[in-house]
Amino acid sequence: MSYQGQTYNIPVTIWLLEAYPNCAPRVFVNPTKDMIIKRSHKHVDASGMVSLPYLNSWTYPRSNLVDLARDLGSMFGQDPPLYTKPSGQMSGQTNASDRQGLESASLPLPSRPFGLPVRDSPRRHQSPRNSPRVQSSNISAQTSDPQEVFRRNAIASLVDRLKLDITELQSMREAGMDSLVNTQSQLKQRKEVLKQGIDQLREEKEYLEKQVQTILCNTELIQKWVDSHPKRKIEFNIDDVFEPSDSLSKQMLECTSQDLALEDLLYSLDKAVQEGLVPLDIYLKQVRSISREQFFHRAISEKIQVAQYRVEIAHMASRYAS
Repeated sequence: MSYQGQTYNIPVTIWLLEAYPNCAPRVFVNPTKDMIIKRSHKHVDASGMVSLPYLNSWTYPRSNLVDLARDLGSMFGQDPPLYTKPSGQMSGQTNASDRQGLESASLPLPSRPFGLPVRDSPRRHQSPRNSPRVQSSNISAQTSDPQEVFRRNAIASLVDRLKLDITELQSMREAGMDSLVNTQSQLKQRKEVLKQGIDQLREEKEYLEKQVQTILCNTELIQKWVDSHPKRKIEFNIDDVFEPSDSLSKQMLECTSQDLALEDLLYSLDKAVQEGLVPLDIYLKQVRSISREQFFHRAISEKIQVAQYRVEIAHMASRYAS
């Protein structure tokens, strides 16, 4: 980064997640042993995790790592996230790699926070009652390794985020699996229904084909008979067309024909009354007489049906006994 005309190195770790490049990477500031993360930084939290507008609006393929590094340098140049420890807190066992990283910069990092005034020593304003706690906190700060604390915080934050992502992904997968199972069950049911329908259509098709063949054969036979007999005028009585098989059937035929004839007569009388051709008193007399006779024929028809039913039962019983 460039700060006040000088160039400094800021160590950064970038994690590429499984969904990269469709999702934004995770960026962490990785301070060395002689660096401390600036408190209440606008874009860096206490664990070193970086939050930038560029990361929040990450869109592939417009967003990439080169522009991300350029944006990090620009943002950190305006507000550096690290500052060097005071001389009393500097560790005497600085790694060679850390020294090399610091020496590679044009100038070393200043000994106070960038853009923050130098604070007075807290011991000047401490009461004797609070002094032991301040000393113990300073001792723990001196003995703790900032890089190890950062590493643990970064791993914990990353693990929490990964657990949350895994939980959401698992919920989505389970919901998708449930939906697929329901869809599969519905498809199986529809498959059975379609199979039954196809079988019924196939049977109906075979039955209709047989009927068509029978009709064609009968048509051919009738046509041959018509061709073999010359056309001539045949005179016959329409009443002789239907021949009853027994006396009960003959009596039923006569009663039914009488009933239907009387029904037609009543209909004709109704039309005549509506047109004014028959007086009302004559109409009522005729209707009474015709209705009485029609009732007589219908009563005989019911008795004939009972007799035919008994004859049929007796015939079936004799066949079964034989």
